[in-house]
Amino acid sequence: MPPRIHPHRPAAPKGCHRVDISIVVPAYNEERRLTPTLQGWAAWMDGVEESVELVVSDDG
Repeated sequence: MPPRIHPHRPAAPKGCHRVDISIVVPAYNEERRLTPTLQGWAAWMDGVEESVELVVSDDG
């Protein structure tokens, strides 16, 4: 699928990937819940047209 061009946003620099949505998931002491949480987000990400990044943060 060709990327969509937004008239009010400059193009990403060569070699860079533009991200439309960033999701940050805090995961301190979340070993048991992390896999199902990420699976749920991955399923959602498969259904959207925007470019999405998912960042997991363990600040512990």
